[in-house]
Amino acid sequence: MSDAEQDAAQIEGAEVLQQGDGETTGNVLVADRTAVDALGGRDFAGQVVKDINGTKYILIGNEQQLRAIGSGKRAYTPVYQAIYHAFKGWEVDKDENGEPIMLYGGDADLLALQNGKKDFTFGEIDKADGGALETVGRCGVNQETGEINPNMDIEDSGATYSVDANYIIFRDIDLSAGGNGEPLMFSSTMLGAKSDTPDTAGSLWSCIGADGKSVTDVTRVANPVISHVNVVQPDAKLDVNKHTGIGFFGTISNKLDESDPFAMPTKATVSNITLEKASVENHATEVRVDQSLISGLLGVLGGVVGGLLSTLLEILTGGLLDLDGLVENLLNVRAADPSSLATGAFAAVWWGMWRCRAARCTKQRFLLWLR
Repeated sequence: MSDAEQDAAQIEGAEVLQQGDGETTGNVLVADRTAVDALGGRDFAGQVVKDINGTKYILIGNEQQLRAIGSGKRAYTPVYQAIYHAFKGWEVDKDENGEPIMLYGGDADLLALQNGKKDFTFGEIDKADGGALETVGRCGVNQETGEINPNMDIEDSGATYSVDANYIIFRDIDLSAGGNGEPLMFSSTMLGAKSDTPDTAGSLWSCIGADGKSVTDVTRVANPVISHVNVVQPDAKLDVNKHTGIGFFGTISNKLDESDPFAMPTKATVSNITLEKASVENHATEVRVDQSLISGLLGVLGGVVGGLLSTLLEILTGGLLDLDGLVENLLNVRAADPSSLATGAFAAVWWGMWRCRAARCTKQRFLLWLR
């Protein structure tokens, strides 16, 4: 074992990045990997949103963010305290050392080693705290320049963790701390890319194609590894209102245009991601159809429109089917679809137009209960 390796062994989380030869190069660099990877090749620490050739991406760097996909939660930039002056307006508030007062490190930088201040809990932003005669508030960080904007509302990142948002995973992520996960229902673009020089600002973007929707070279760009994936469907009945298919992704499907049902769907893409030590258990043997959903759909259609549709259906089917029957039959078709119970480590169901490149799963385990 080299001197550097011995030194690194005494420091939790440290590893040797460069070993001197003891003669012409005597310097030995030992660093904490979390600190080195903190920037991850982004433009600045704290960046959580990036626009690439017109496509807006949420940058995923930890377990909490990954588990938030599909939740619809707001993506938060770093948050700082702002103070209001009568003649100047809002300004960035500073502590006794002249440093901006951080109230949140940003979704991708929750650890003190990443944000330079302290550990934060995902989505929990400290309250602004000023003197009795001070007016203080909270402000965000401009995601193009990295500058603290005292006039920026913290809700204005412009991104949410939805199923049809776009994502770039730029760090390895270990899911062991959070327990069992829910299958992701996904219908957009998710790219995995790790910068070769993570401490160099902007180096991550050279991994992304000019079209803004692909990885430049899947044979050269390093895959982020998502490890200890554990997905369990414990019930015998699968609730298809929540998801279909059991895996890291339940279903990957193309995105439909809600404003134009006849428009060409947008292709879903998942590229350059590695799953490691994945375990998937599916105990479901049938699906559950929520009858309240039928009532809800009929209620949305309304009395007048619903009445017209129901009358038309009765005429077309010779009285065999009305609107209630149509909705129920559609849900029964969904229930009878065998793909609803599909199981896979990476993805259980692929539907519509999609592309999966250099995405792989290693050391996986399946458990499918058949009755």
